[in-house]
Parts: sequence; structure tokens; C-alpha cells
Amino acid sequence: MKPILPTLQTRLLLVRRYPHMYRRLVAPRIDFSGRRAEFYRGYWLHAAEAIDAEVEILEDNYLEISRAGRSTIVQFHFVDLDTYFAKALMDDKRFVSNLVREMGFASPRFSEFKLTDREPAFRFMEEVGLPCVVKPRVGSGGSGVTTGITHRKRLIRAALAASIARSLPTLMIEEQIAGDSYRLLYLDGELLHAVRRGASTIVGDGTSSIKQCVVAENTRRLECSGVESISELTLDLDLEYTLADQGLTSRSVPRKGEIVKVKNVSNQNSARDQENVTDRVHRDYHRIARGVLDRLGARLVGVDVMAEDISHAPVESGSAINEINIPPGLHYHEFIEGQERRSRAGSVILNRLLGG
Repeated sequence: MKPILPTLQTRLLLVRRYPHMYRRLVAPRIDFSGRRAEFYRGYWLHAAEAIDAEVEILEDNYLEISRAGRSTIVQFHFVDLDTYFAKALMDDKRFVSNLVREMGFASPRFSEFKLTDREPAFRFMEEVGLPCVVKPRVGSGGSGVTTGITHRKRLIRAALAASIARSLPTLMIEEQIAGDSYRLLYLDGELLHAVRRGASTIVGDGTSSIKQCVVAENTRRLECSGVESISELTLDLDLEYTLADQGLTSRSVPRKGEIVKVKNVSNQNSARDQENVTDRVHRDYHRIARGVLDRLGARLVGVDVMAEDISHAPVESGSAINEINIPPGLHYHEFIEGQERRSRAGSVILNRLLGG
């Protein structure tokens, strides 16, 4: 569906007051759907081979996988393990926050607000006294998320970005927790894999601006022989603020080989930015997945944690549970620089689906 272009008067207003929003409205998006389909087809073919299952490729990126008289259908990261009801509950920030705290874990403080009434967000930002994050209230996948909100002007611009990104009436502001973003993948309460999802970066070549490096990075992602990312690295408000907090702009020219953090949001990163931390996860985190399984019957979940060190106990490290994802993206656990073989996650999930 094509975006609805603004009227001439609205365009002029955007150009004058919010040029980054106007650029997002009219700029063509890079299509990564082919890379996504390529990755997940290979992912399930490999997983099926590992458990001696047969695969029939259907239309629209569906695959039917069979073994010993049983079969299941998958599409991308969607599998037949959990209900729409469980997914809806996990998309509700207030429900997840209360659930996490009931189980004895911390969750970022947050407040809901609307674009037409930003006073609750202003009050929250003053009370917290720390950098904040503005995002759509329901399932963003990184779209419309802006970090580093430290004053009113940034908040207003971020609220506009979140509203246009998802066209949602309700927005959220939450405290920005220090540390790295971790994704813990669980099946039936068992940890399958864990990854540190680092901030999105580019690599300088000594002559190109950061903006030009972003363009080159997207080209590299589309053309590299192995899939390293299935997301476009966008020039948005989070990029602008992340660079500004480092004393940089999109016109800055990094040194050759210099790695520059361009976005705090990790959804658009690549293999270069990720690390396998499965063997480091503190055992206390497993109680979250077991609690969600016991309470909701949710089997395959991705737990997002902000922490300085995932190997330390949550109560000691000051970590916080950001989200619980149903269904979780499985690609995060395969895009890891230096990882020579796939994780066991896909084959374990398939084996469970087929009665193993």
C-alpha cells in the first residue's frame, strides 16, 4: 500500500519545521522482502534436513514440513505453536509490565500519551530525569522508535515520527535503560539461544559521509553472498539523535575502518553488531519464560532484556525486561559475525512441532 502523500500546505510545513519527517514521507523505501524470503527458506530447509523431515514449498513463502505422518506449515518466523490471544497480550505493554513485575523482575517505567495531548509525556520526562524512548504503544518492530529523548523539542518530533510510522492514536514514553539489548529465545521454558543485539553501525571508508555510508551499507546488505540482515538501515530521527549525542551529523566523515554507532535501536543492525551469549545468560532469567508458559501457555517466546551484563543476576545488575515477543523473530539468532554454523533453534522448534 502506497503512503498517502500530504497536501502542498502540509508539505511546506513539514519541510520548514520537520524536514526529517518530510524526507521519510516521500523517500522510496528499499525492498528487503527478497532477502527475508531467501533467509527463511534456507533456515527451514536446513532445520528440516537436520531432523530428517521433508519440505514442500508452497505459494507466498509458505512451506509444509512433514515427517512420519505428521506435518506443519511455517511462513518466515510464524509457526503453529501459540495463539492469537497470547500474542495480543504480549503486545500490550501494560499487561507485560505488570506480569514481569509480578514475577519479581524490573520493567522500564512508562507513560501513555497522545500526539494531541503531550503533557503526560512532558511530566514523565521531568519526573524520570533520564533519557527516554518514544515509541508506538503496540508492536513497532523498531519502526517509529526514537531514543535519546532529553527535552521537549526532541519529544515533540519523536511523537510525530511514531504517529506517522504506525498511524496509532496512543504513544508511549519510557525510561531508557542503560546497557545492551539482549534477545533470549525460549521454547517450553527452555533456553534455545541468546544474542546480544548491538546498536546499528556503519563502517567508514575515509572519504564518504555517514549518510553515504548508510546508503553503501544497504547496498552491501542486499548484494552480499550470505544474508547478514533483512532490514533497511533508515535515515530517521533515532539516527539523527544518536549521532548528535556523539557530536556527529549525517555529514560527518568517519575514518577508514572506523565503526560508528548510528542508531541505538537494534532492529536494523546486521551480523557485525551481534554476539552469541547463550552460555552467559544468568539462570534467573529462565523464570520469565517458565512463568509465561504457566500463566498463558505461551511456548515460543523471545524475551528482550536491557542489561549491562546478562551473566549477572537481574536483581544485582539493574536490568529490565523490555518486551516479550510472540512470535519472536528467529533471524536474530543467525546473523552473528563469525558464527560458522546455524543455531539449533530451528531444528528444535520443528522437532517439537512434529511431535519429537
